[in-house]
Parts: sequence; structure tokens; C-alpha cells
Amino acid sequence: MAKHPPNGIPAKLSRAETLITNSLSDTTIQSYVGKYGYTADRLNEGKALLDAATGVKDTHVAASGAKKVATAAEGGLRKAAEDAYQSYSTIAKGVFQKDKESLAKLGLDKPMPRTEAGFIAAGKTLFDNASSDEKIKAAMANDGYDDAKLADEKAKILAYEAAVDAQAAANGASQDSTQEQTKAVKALADWVSGYMRVARVALKEKPQLLEKLGILVRNTRTKPQKQAPQKAAATRAAKKNASQKQ
Repeated sequence: MAKHPPNGIPAKLSRAETLITNSLSDTTIQSYVGKYGYTADRLNEGKALLDAATGVKDTHVAASGAKKVATAAEGGLRKAAEDAYQSYSTIAKGVFQKDKESLAKLGLDKPMPRTEAGFIAAGKTLFDNASSDEKIKAAMANDGYDDAKLADEKAKILAYEAAVDAQAAANGASQDSTQEQTKAVKALADWVSGYMRVARVALKEKPQLLEKLGILVRNTRTKPQKQAPQKAAATRAAKKNASQKQ
């Protein structure tokens, strides 16, 4: 079974580049396809579509890479923020186990939220009130949570918040670039499809030029074509035998 050429976007762009570049660089090809409306100007329209699709593809690759980086960063900073929250929470719940009011002020009277927005809000509440409430701050200072430590721990919450925003922006940019790439590649593919139909007609007597454009030319007959003469001969023989018996 014949293998089909790769059909991914890089492969499509590569085939389009061969088709268009070689058409523009070969005056003989232009003389044939020009008779069917594909003048140099029209070929350059295809070149412009190719350049646009290539540029959008490069943008999409960059946007996809940025998305992966942002996602990895978000995951690492989430862990650091959760560790900061849970470490303070574990110690504070022991220190204030009989002080429900302080636990409520710190937001530790309920489970740690699991959503991004909920966790960020809870983290800010925790470290803001841990820093502003003198009674809480004094009690927790004995366990190492001085002003500097509290500032460092809150910074982890804020870093995670920034990472969430960056990831959202990267996701949006990646989605936009995907849509732009799909649109640009389709426009190029439509142009290439139309040109190839014409090129096959214009260059049907010039297979070497079709090959130069990356358009495969069947050099051998198919199996049914090869068997056709034998089948025709067998049919004639059968008819002849039938007529002789009559």
C-alpha cells in the first residue's frame, strides 16, 4: 500500500513552500500555468499566504511554549504557597486551639479552599491578619513567625497569584494563536488546492515539472490497468468459443 505524505501543519507548509517557491523561480512553469490565470502576481498571492501561515505557526509555537512554562511555574508556586499556608495553619491551630475567635480571624475555622481564587483570598486573609493582630503576632512569634517570616510567607501567596494571572494570559494567547493558525493554514490550503488542480492540467505533458512542484506523477500503471488487456482478451476468447458452439 502506498504511503501518504505527512499531513501535519509543518508538512503542509513545507509542501506549499516547494510548490510556490519553485513556481516563482521557474519561468518555464510560469509560462504554462500563466495560460490558466496563474500569473506571477497570482503566484505571489500564494507566497503571501504562505508567509502569513508560517509567521502564525511560529507565533503559535512560541505561545504554546509560553503556556507550558506558565503552567509549570504555576504548579510549583502553588505548592510553595500551600506549604506556607499549611505550615502556619498547623502551628496556629495548636496555639489557638482554645481561642476560636483568633482562628476565625485567621480564617482557620474552616478547611483550606481548593479553588485558585478561594485559596489566594484565604492566604491573604491569613497572613494579613497574622501581621496586623498584635495578640496573634505575639503568640506566633515564639514559633518563628516574626515580621520578616510573615512577609516571606505572604510573598509566596502573592507569587502564586501572579502565576495564576500569567497562566491565564498564556492560555488566552495560546488559544488565540491556535485560531489564527487554523485560519491562516486553511486559506493557504485552499489556494494550494486550486493551484495544484490547474498545474496538473497545465503541466500534464511535463511530468518533470510537476515533480519539481512536489506533485507526484504516477509512473506505473495500476494493477487493474495492467490486467485490463488480459481480461479483454479472455472476454473475446470466451465470446469466440460461445459463437463456435452455436
